[in-house]
Formats: sequence, structure tokens, C-alpha cells
Amino acid sequence: MDIKEQSLNTNRHPWEISRANRILNIMARSMKGFSFVDIGAGDLYFSSLLQSITDIPVVAVDNAYTEGYTAISGLICIDDISKLESSSFDCAILMDVLEHIEDDHAFFARVLDLIKDNGTIVITVPAHQCLYSDHDTFLEHFRRYKRQQIIDLMRENGVDIDICHYFYSSLFFVRLAEVICGRTGIKAKEQERGIGGWNYSQANIVTKILVSLLDFDFQLCSLLDKCGIRIPGLSIIAICRKIA
Repeated sequence: MDIKEQSLNTNRHPWEISRANRILNIMARSMKGFSFVDIGAGDLYFSSLLQSITDIPVVAVDNAYTEGYTAISGLICIDDISKLESSSFDCAILMDVLEHIEDDHAFFARVLDLIKDNGTIVITVPAHQCLYSDHDTFLEHFRRYKRQQIIDLMRENGVDIDICHYFYSSLFFVRLAEVICGRTGIKAKEQERGIGGWNYSQANIVTKILVSLLDFDFQLCSLLDKCGIRIPGLSIIAICRKIA
């Protein structure tokens, strides 16, 4: 969760739970025991989950971490990637980070420098500029992405692309309807709490059902992409490898 969405509410949104579990599932297949740096780690939710697939302390980076920030046990919190050494990690994670960076190409190159040869970068970004809304403005997003923009970003830096596809196609249409209604004045502006305003616990049946539906959506988008069928989604996932 973005620090700006964090509140006293400890409930996790189904979108956040499903996204974390699906991506962790992918990583667990081929990245067990890796050294990880989670850049833009926010409230450390995903960083803490990474501990289940490695014994190496996970490094979490976010400019919101102050000197007195209390980290979860087993995590190392850093406020700036400039404090990290080149070729230090097997994998870097950028989950909904690049949209916050004005010069995303230069930033990606800096992150790539942190990764060992044949290391991996896992990326998610919000998709489709037509879905840009007041909530994107609140979160200080510079843009939303098309799949081709992410491919161009990775090719510019000479990495091998393993995965790059949209996901959560069902939420694309929900968000599109919300944006259209908001722009026509039919609906009030989105609440600034965003996913931090979810009212049900992770154990609640409503949350469980929605997580299951989103899991199915993610897996369907992945399968269709392997078949060369691409449908729009709320987000994009990309996984690439640094060439030795």
C-alpha cells in the first residue's frame, strides 16, 4: 500500500492481496533464495511476504522512511537507492513505482545498476492513460502506461523480457465506468483513502470471494497473453532479466 493511502484501517483491499499473492507465486517458482530489494515498498506489506521465499534480509526502499522508521523484523529499510551498491541484488521489485517518477527511463537504468548480471526486475504499473483520475493525481502519478511503453523502456536498457502483459481486465471496465461518471459529474470524486478504505478483513467472505475472482482474472490474462491474445487491464506486469 502506498504510504499516502495508509490509515488506522488495517484491512487489506482484495486488489492488494491478490496482486501480492499472484506475483509472489510467480517469483517463488524461480527466485527462491534470491537477495531482494523492494523499491517503493510503502507500508512493507509485500516486502514482508518476500521473507517466505528467502533467508536473506529483504531491503525495502522508500523515501517516506525516516531515521526513526520501525521496520518489520528481517527487513532493512532505506530511504534512497543512492545508498545501495551496484550489482548487490539478484532481484529488484518496482510495484507501482515508475508512474511516480518523472524521468522513469533514467530511474529504471539506476535500478538496473543495482542488479547482478542475469538478475531480475519485477515491475507493475497502472495501465491506460484514459483511466487517469483524481486518485492518480492524489497519489502523484505522472502517467499510466501502455504495454508498448514498458516494452520500449526495457528494450532501451537492453534487458531480456520474460513477461509483459495486462492484468485485472474486469477492473479495467469498472474503473473506466467510474472515470466516465466522474468526468460527467454523475458521481462524486473518488475518496482519497483509495485501497486504504476497505471495510472488510482478509478473513471476511466478501474479501475472499473478490480475491478469488481477481486471482482468476490475473491467471486468465496471463494465459491469453501466452496465446497472443491481449485484452486491456487495470495494470501491467513485466519481468525482465539483466543480460550478463
